[in-house]
Formats: sequence, structure tokens, C-alpha cells
Amino acid sequence: MKCKKLTIVGTFLLLAFLTACNPLEPLSETPTDGESDGSKHSNTGDSASSELVSPVDELYGSDHSTQNVVDWDGSYIGTLPCASCPGIEIVLTINDAGYYTLKETYLAENDAVFRSQGRFDWDASGSRITFRGDDRRVWVIGEGTAWLVGEDNKLADEYSLNKQHGQTSFSPPIVQNTGTKLELMVGTIMILEGLYTWGHEVVSFEPCGSGSYYWATGETAIIKSLNDASLKKAKAQNSPYQAVFIKAEIKVLPSATDGFAESYDGVIEILSVKEFSADRYCRSKNSHKIAT
Repeated sequence: MKCKKLTIVGTFLLLAFLTACNPLEPLSETPTDGESDGSKHSNTGDSASSELVSPVDELYGSDHSTQNVVDWDGSYIGTLPCASCPGIEIVLTINDAGYYTLKETYLAENDAVFRSQGRFDWDASGSRITFRGDDRRVWVIGEGTAWLVGEDNKLADEYSLNKQHGQTSFSPPIVQNTGTKLELMVGTIMILEGLYTWGHEVVSFEPCGSGSYYWATGETAIIKSLNDASLKKAKAQNSPYQAVFIKAEIKVLPSATDGFAESYDGVIEILSVKEFSADRYCRSKNSHKIAT
């Protein structure tokens, strides 16, 4: 009888232990009236899930992005805060060909002005643009407004520019250099001044003051006319490989991996020739290089 009592007591203790380890509650509850699914997590603070969508990303839906539906090309003007001066007057101009110009004036007794120009890219949302090159600031382009995105990925009215009325257009930027090697991003289209040379196993374009030499390609009619001009000058001077000056719209192509072009700094396609002279040379090396 004593053994039976011990067995019963042991059974109750085992049931109590199993009940404590496996409470008979459902793993999830249906929210009661007034309680949303998210209210159970309201005290978690800045959770990872709350950071998946930023205020910038919520500005426009993907189907109604600035790039697709807004008349965004033009000039945006405003004055942004400055830590060491009364403000920075900004003039940002962008066009539908993917080029920008930026003028920044630091307001003070002696206003300092900084200018840059080049290409920009849209992000996947179609609402933000980033300049190519060293300037990696992000701009959100909206209906009549451009915001400089802060480090916290948020927008603020004091960092906004207002679009100016009237259509704005400009040609691809002219690039001149400081005398250092010119590095261009593949796919970039711009206008360059330089020296074109043709001869045996040579089809060369040297942007003014760059110290870089590009293998040149292009439509037959364009290249043939330049080759003929270089050859004519070579015959006149009784010396091969004579350069002729051109101002041309070019496109940067991937570098060659074989042939004569492999030894060059890169490959360009000459899309059109704006100016030509057999007697003129580069004006100056002391000019600016755009960010590309």
C-alpha cells in the first residue's frame, strides 16, 4: 500500500513538472478589440523591422516615381545651412539626358563659389539621384522640390531647393583638365577638346592637357575625314603622325584587351565633331576637370 501511494505521488509530481515546462497556451493569439498586430511590439524601441523602410523611400511609390511621372528637369535654387557662414546658396540644374551642373556660393564678405558638372544616376526607386565621381551626396527630387538627404536618411525643409519655372537645357559638359591623367567612366558621353592623330597602326585621341591617349573609333564617315586631315598635314610637313585639333562629342567605351588599342589608356567613340583645325593646338592646361 505504501508503494502504491508513492507511485501516485510520483505521478502527480511528473504531471506538474510537464505542465510547468509546456504551458497549455497557444503560440499566438488573435488580437482582441482595440489591439493591433503591431501593438504587442510597441515597446521594442527601434527594431530592425522599423528601419526597413526609410522616410525617403516612403516619399513616392515605385509606380509613381519622380523619374517616371514628374516634370523634374530644370533648375532648383535655395540656401542651405552652413556651420561657418550665413548660408550656402545652391543652384542645381539637371536634365533628362542625365547631366547636372551645381553652383555653390558660400555667403560671406568674400563669397567663395564652387562649380561642378557631370553625370548623375537615379536609384532603383526613381526618386533619388547621385552624382558620379567624388561628390556622393544624395538628392531626392520631388514635385517642384529637391532635398539634400541627411546622414540619417531623412528630409528637412531647411535642406530643400525650389524648382524655377521655365525650361532649362544644356549641352553635354565640356571637359578640360589640370594636366593629370584623365580617367573617364565607361558609358560617359561628353564634349572634349584634344588632338587627333592617324598613321600606321595609330588612331589616337589625346584630350587637351590630360597626358592620356585613347584609341579612337567612330562611324566611317567621321573617322575617314579625320584620318584624311591628319594624313594631309603629314604630307605637307613631310613627317608622319601629325595631330589635328578637334572639339568632339565622345563616348567612353570599355578598354581593349587585345590588338594595338590594348596599349592605350582607354577607348573612345567619336560621336560628332564640333570644331576642327589642322593648325590649332590646345589652348591651355589650366582648366577644370569635371566629375564623371
